[in-house]
Amino acid sequence: MNVHHLLCACACIQKDEGRFLLVRTPARGWEFPGGVIEPGETLAQGLEREVLEESGLIVKTQKLLAWTQNISTLPPKLIFVFSAEWLSGSLQPSAETPELGWFRAEQAEDMIQHPANALRWRLAQQAAAGLMGCVYRQDPFELLESSVF
Repeated sequence: MNVHHLLCACACIQKDEGRFLLVRTPARGWEFPGGVIEPGETLAQGLEREVLEESGLIVKTQKLLAWTQNISTLPPKLIFVFSAEWLSGSLQPSAETPELGWFRAEQAEDMIQHPANALRWRLAQQAAAGLMGCVYRQDPFELLESSVF
């Protein structure tokens, strides 16, 4: 059996005074901006394109903070969480992300309700401990494996 993974990336973008960019999607609620990496794109190129499409911001991909793997989808998803620097642009909602904004860590933690998004939030916040990685299933959410590298 030949199983391929869908590559995705999301950006943890921090603004002055510890505020983080979150976007709201109808399907998953509040989360970091990001999405599927298209064929021919690097992870950084795809992430920067997705952030621009979802938020109107031009960013520069920085450090890999964490990765998660959702093995309950077909194809399975491998999601990379990067820090990114805001270079220019202003917040602009899109059809995919009708709401977005800068939120303090305490607010963001309360707003992110989807279990996989909450996991990526926690991993990004704990990244100082090292590169974090997790494998999970969805529906119902179950964390199968967690590692610090």
